[in-house]
Amino acid sequence: MIGKEIIRFHAVYWPAFLMAAELPLPEKIFAHGWLLFEQEKMSKSKGNVAYPEPIVKALDELTGAKVGNDALRYYLLRETVLGQDGNFSRDALLTRYNADLANGLGNLASRILTMIENYCEGIIPDPGNATVPLRIHELASQPHRDAVLSSYENLEFSDALTVTWAAVELVDKYLVEEKPWVLAQKTENRKQLEQVLYFATESLRSQHKGFGARWGCKGHSPTYASTNCNGAT
Repeated sequence: MIGKEIIRFHAVYWPAFLMAAELPLPEKIFAHGWLLFEQEKMSKSKGNVAYPEPIVKALDELTGAKVGNDALRYYLLRETVLGQDGNFSRDALLTRYNADLANGLGNLASRILTMIENYCEGIIPDPGNATVPLRIHELASQPHRDAVLSSYENLEFSDALTVTWAAVELVDKYLVEEKPWVLAQKTENRKQLEQVLYFATESLRSQHKGFGARWGCKGHSPTYASTNCNGAT
């Protein structure tokens, strides 16, 4: 991976040197664009360089949690199409963080795990022999997985995250349709309630493996059949 302004040296001159020395050539050369700051090329002389350390620290202080590093990485991968110039903006970073990570994923995870804590004593329920709902089945389908994997293999990280993040919207719509908070009001709806909460949790896990540990879930296995989430909020 190299900067676009030096592609001639790495894609023409350097391979020529390697060929002359009978050494292996690079299998792939990826030239990335510039990361602009407020639509301007960063320059130490202009003093408009965005250093990651203070940005991460500011996000940690703003949120009261150690999320700045992951939030910044997510923003850069989501907003920047590799191979093209990207633009960093503090306002855009906060907007993306609030829209996707806090109000999107964070709010959805909090809602699901709070209901599991309140209605299921903090233990993710067993769905029994229930049929996987169509909306949830779409998230586990091979075309969906292939689309994500293909994007990553082609270094299309923004596209991969866009497809993955659509899962958050699908799970949110599933909860709105099934209304588990209404099901919890009647004991005869108990089994249906457990199935809804299981499928909502499992679908989120399948898209975002590894989040379970950060949600305070116990156990080494990411499989929710063997996971106990106490104090899920």
